[in-house]
Amino acid sequence: MTPIAPPGQGAAYSFEDSPGAGRFEYWLEDVDSAGVSTLHGPVAATIGVAEAPGNGTHRIFLPYLVR
Repeated sequence: MTPIAPPGQGAAYSFEDSPGAGRFEYWLEDVDSAGVSTLHGPVAATIGVAEAPGNGTHRIFLPYLVR
């Protein structure tokens, strides 16, 4: 579990996965201070597809909204 950042500060989180080639979907779960769980996603990543020159990494951006 990753601790929260102070209100208004934002935060950076990372997750490293080493799957084989193919399409994968990821979900993000947040749990608030009252223990209420909310799922966000899916976000898809396709591994093994030709991409622009780079270091071979993929970035997945998950929006964070506060209501």
